[in-house]
Amino acid sequence: MTNQPEPLSLTERQQTILRMLRDAPGLTTPMLAKAINVRLDVTERALRKLVKAALVQVVPTLTGANGRPPTLWRLRNSAASYVGLPALGSHHYRKPPADLQREREGERELERQVLQCAGWALIKPQRPAPQQTPTPQCKRLRDDLVAYTGGAWSPTLVGLVPPGCNDFVAYREDSAVSALLIVHPARATYSHWSRPPSPANSHAEQPTRPGRIILYGPLAEEFPDHIAAVFPDEDTADPYVDRIEGAGLMVLVLNNETEIVKFLTALEER
Repeated sequence: MTNQPEPLSLTERQQTILRMLRDAPGLTTPMLAKAINVRLDVTERALRKLVKAALVQVVPTLTGANGRPPTLWRLRNSAASYVGLPALGSHHYRKPPADLQREREGERELERQVLQCAGWALIKPQRPAPQQTPTPQCKRLRDDLVAYTGGAWSPTLVGLVPPGCNDFVAYREDSAVSALLIVHPARATYSHWSRPPSPANSHAEQPTRPGRIILYGPLAEEFPDHIAAVFPDEDTADPYVDRIEGAGLMVLVLNNETEIVKFLTALEER
């Protein structure tokens, strides 16, 4: 009989870092430090110990701030049991660094285009996903949805906005106008948009997150023209347009800067 190695004794901080990387592979050291609310050097020490224990790995990207490659962290397969998983899905935990970089660049471009529109601000997704709900995005969308539908608050109405909403939300700083902007991740497939949720009787520790069409389709019926899928270009968007627009969401591309401007301007004029 082969002796199984004893599990490592990890601090609560180290366990928290592993759980964060389970939920959001590709976080940087500053992202982790901010999320766990400790100094950068303390986070770096915790990560070095996890590297020594062969639980996390470093993945440098191609370019970073000031030309320096930022360090992205991912779990190793050996960390699966420490985060409550039998194994790590290769499609999620092996996303190439170039893809992660393209996603970050696309998000920065979206932010730039929104903020160049006078009077507009942006709530960005939190990484890792926030544990506390409702999120800032949810609160803003619920308030503006109530205003848009005439000011009558009801649990059914505000319940259309998922409490864990963690996509981009653009909003007017001087009025109750907002928009939900859903970025298409690099190498994402139809499942990102139309994946069904976990069955009600599922006992999975990590329930399947429904696709964005499933998640936001009911909201789009009450909040028309306020929800958009954002793609880097027309070629990437083309296979998804019919399915997304059929669910009541709009489709925008970042390589045509007029689309974001026209979309936000139209909301101001409603």
